[in-house]
Amino acid sequence: MDGDDQERALIRRVAEVEFSNSLALQARLLDENGATFRWLLASLLAVNGGSAVAILTAEKISGKAMILGGGAFSIGVFFALLLAFFTMKSTERMVAPLGTLSGFWLAAIESGDIDLKALAKAKLKMQKQLKPTKCASNFCGWASAMFFIAGVVAIGFNLK
Repeated sequence: MDGDDQERALIRRVAEVEFSNSLALQARLLDENGATFRWLLASLLAVNGGSAVAILTAEKISGKAMILGGGAFSIGVFFALLLAFFTMKSTERMVAPLGTLSGFWLAAIESGDIDLKALAKAKLKMQKQLKPTKCASNFCGWASAMFFIAGVVAIGFNLK
């Protein structure tokens, strides 16, 4: 085996390992992210929705507190649902770039060549695809939590 053949064999082996590792990592990240997301969404919906319902039956809460707190909790529910929407969109936006990256590694396995510029371009595309919905998801999650806190404060300052 000459130098070029050895280099191609090494590239193929590295590409096989990278392909296998990237598939395993993608599956693990999606699983962990999905579990964390479900927990976070359920928590935000539960605290905001539960609080909105609870204040309707509370006797020591003034009408003003019910309106302010109930409004804040309802907005918190809205932002939790937006969080779910933007997270879903993030996942949808990542399907094609992840396919491109997998295709890159499959091509490297087949050819024995690796184009580092194409790899960097594929990774950059993934980051660009994710950025808008990632920012929106982060904002909505924090907004939901902050509206819960605002509702609690509004009720605390307006008890009978």
